[in-house]
Amino acid sequence: MSPELAATLAVAEWLLDAADHCLAHDERDAAFFATRLAATTLARQARVLMHPRIERNILTLAAGVPAARVSDGLPDDASSGTRAPRGCLHVLTQALPAGGHTAMATRWIASEATGDQHSVALLAQRTEVPPALQAAVDARKGRIHLAPDRAGPLEVAGWLRALAVRTASRVVFHVDVDDLVPAIAFGVPEGPPTIVVNHAAHIFWAGASVADCIANCRGSDLEVEWTRRYRGAGDRSRIVPIPLVDVDPPDDAAQVRLEARRRLGLPDTAPVLLSIGDTYKYAPFAHAGLDFLATVRELLERAPDAWFLVVGVAADARWAAAAEAVGGRLRVFGRQSDLKPFHLAADLYLEGFPFGSTTALLEAGLRGLAAVPAPAVSPPPFGTDGIAVDRVLARPATTADYVDTALRLLASPAEREESGRRLAAEIRRHHMGDGWNRHVADVLETLPREHRIYEPETPPSTPAAVHEYWTAFRETCWKGVASDVPTHRLIQESLVALTARGIRVRVPRGVRRAHAPLAGRRHGDAVPLSLLALATNVIRPWLPEARFRSMLYTLTTLFRPGSATSRTFSSLLPESLW
Repeated sequence: MSPELAATLAVAEWLLDAADHCLAHDERDAAFFATRLAATTLARQARVLMHPRIERNILTLAAGVPAARVSDGLPDDASSGTRAPRGCLHVLTQALPAGGHTAMATRWIASEATGDQHSVALLAQRTEVPPALQAAVDARKGRIHLAPDRAGPLEVAGWLRALAVRTASRVVFHVDVDDLVPAIAFGVPEGPPTIVVNHAAHIFWAGASVADCIANCRGSDLEVEWTRRYRGAGDRSRIVPIPLVDVDPPDDAAQVRLEARRRLGLPDTAPVLLSIGDTYKYAPFAHAGLDFLATVRELLERAPDAWFLVVGVAADARWAAAAEAVGGRLRVFGRQSDLKPFHLAADLYLEGFPFGSTTALLEAGLRGLAAVPAPAVSPPPFGTDGIAVDRVLARPATTADYVDTALRLLASPAEREESGRRLAAEIRRHHMGDGWNRHVADVLETLPREHRIYEPETPPSTPAAVHEYWTAFRETCWKGVASDVPTHRLIQESLVALTARGIRVRVPRGVRRAHAPLAGRRHGDAVPLSLLALATNVIRPWLPEARFRSMLYTLTTLFRPGSATSRTFSSLLPESLW
């Protein structure tokens, strides 16, 4: 096991020990916080996809959630509990303006052919509700319910439970991987059955013990197997592909294509390749010997008339140098709200690696573009697979095969057109219309009449080659994404978070031992672990809690990365003490 993965798992167990101590003393809010922090930590890794201790804490917390009265705009008979359940309730942590959970929920509501009412519960909404989601709910005669302001997470869980019992015949979770509130709301065997959308099949997420059905978005054989075996779902695993919105082919395809190319500053007749994804998904990845940009350069050198467009990437010196090396035939576009011009201008779609973008590939395929999936050295679930692609796209074995496949398709318009036609047909068959609704109907037929609880057991770990790929990817390519905490500072940041909540912990020897291999990275970039242990284990019991919080804040400020204190102590203290 890699040192980074071992340290991550050790911190998670330490946080769960803190949660258990809080539960033993009936400190339920503190137990929730420590368990949530453990879930956030576990979501960094792909070895353990379901953790029984997390699930048992969810069920324990759920048993003590008080009943809540729901009256936020519901009819009087519904808020009093006398109305029969009706329709579908979609639960989201929050609804964001574009992509992800919100897009899937919006499309599900708009696409489902049952005729049922669809409503939405938003648990932590901080912005305006996206207009597309509001319009979809309005069209299904539903409501958008916002969790009560200033309510604690356990109170929100009680509110959600009451809302679902009184208004829904089924509930669909589209929630963050570490959001415990929906699972706690349904951590008792009552109310409507639950469908948990498996948005993150490749990593840990919480709540498997309360899922009457786990809906796999890709629907590949591998994803179903992972859900059943490594998440412990057994026969509760089903397929509900990502719903997509169909596109109408233009009346004059040749003219529209020409206009799209001219709008993007491309030659009228040159072959054009396209890839779409976030910057980090294209980063060089030495662990697997993958370098997407170097691969594309080779491809363009072997196809001297071809152009390559990448959308969603923030250009840097590497991309600029590559573009210059191929005479400007490599164009980098940042995030775009309208992808249609790029789809219309392109001849062939290339999936990025070391981490692909499944929805981007599907949307390109829906436009009739042939696609080259990521090579097998970037294996699913990190490269695209799924019920609509597995039978029509052959996965290149290596990056050399990837280049050869792209060149062959560029040289053969007939093969390229036929490949794109078959891919588009499979996507339409499974991701929209009657075909997609058949998948939903299969789920609805298998749901129990009432919600149940599924005793958490310890499933096996995922294969080492797969979870170490993800660990290495996070440590290299993911670095600097959003507010992600580096693994070597994870124990420090967790201690600060627990202390801020008044949760008293020690830094045990086992956690320190798990972090010892990371001493070189902590050296000068974090509070020395020996100093953290001294402060927490020896000094803290003698100080008022407010004084200790102040001391911990001072330590983390003094030893912030690059500070004078860090530079001074890094020259004085041996690496082993960090």
